[in-house]
Amino acid sequence: MPLTFPSSPANGQIYTDDNGAVWRFDGVKWDVITSSTKKLFSGARVELGSDFSLTTTPTAISGGIDAIVPFDTDNYFRFATPTRIYVPSNGFYRVNIVLTASSIGDGASYTVTLKRNGNYTYASDSFGANQNTVFDEVLQLNAEDYVEVYASDSLGTGAIVTGSHIEINRLGLSVGTGISTYDAFSGAKAVLTTPFSATSTSTAISWYETTYDQNADVLGSEYWSSLNPTRLTVGTTGYFRLRTFIKTNSNGTADSYNIILKKNGSTTLETINMSANDFVVLNDILNLVDNDYLEVYVSNSGNTGAITTESYIEISRLGV
Repeated sequence: MPLTFPSSPANGQIYTDDNGAVWRFDGVKWDVITSSTKKLFSGARVELGSDFSLTTTPTAISGGIDAIVPFDTDNYFRFATPTRIYVPSNGFYRVNIVLTASSIGDGASYTVTLKRNGNYTYASDSFGANQNTVFDEVLQLNAEDYVEVYASDSLGTGAIVTGSHIEINRLGLSVGTGISTYDAFSGAKAVLTTPFSATSTSTAISWYETTYDQNADVLGSEYWSSLNPTRLTVGTTGYFRLRTFIKTNSNGTADSYNIILKKNGSTTLETINMSANDFVVLNDILNLVDNDYLEVYVSNSGNTGAITTESYIEISRLGV
């Protein structure tokens, strides 16, 4: 029986034939999806082509007609709504944003906020003139969700300068969307809901919940369990990106905090010292085997202080 593919397919569109085989359109032709199929890239980058002036009122940054779009595979950016980056499908996306302030302003007069659909806040930061800020987040989004960056300057005279950008790429699709597991995202993000106290004894941070936890092969939790709340445990051998953000509160002195990333409770992968009101980002690609687990240990030589609720640990499987 001949195959009847959809007419005028979109790039990346999926078709299941009468035999249950799954096909995907690559923009030119239909290819059957197998375990060896090359993964189709989906993403975009949008840069400011001119300075974006700020007021004291938070306003969504617009690329406008001057926006520079080096690539956009799936209609993420639309000139009709130039403040927004839309996503084409249910999935997990890495959003990288780099914003630079103009020379006008003071030490912390700029405030920027990353939002979804105009109301849900993911992250916020304050910084000063001639400084920059970076958001690097993995977000679970649904088709036609959009992200925006709101910015303001408390003096009402600053600007986000030319070349500041937002970059997005799809890491994988959500399980249960009818897509083969080859294209599904596998990873988790564990967070704190209350500060984690730091004492002079090095102790593994207990994460209180996850914002997402998806196994690409089976439904259910693969990485985090409330039975072992300090751990992210991998369920298969492969390569994983681990990203950990740790922020300290105002208690403590210079270099009084000690942060250790460990594998299986005994192998030290990274060690760093921090001060009060400090933060660190650990960003590693690790080759792990089935049932390896990762933990972050913290101590404070002054027997005081805490890790704040902005802190998190994030893992995503890059490949086997």
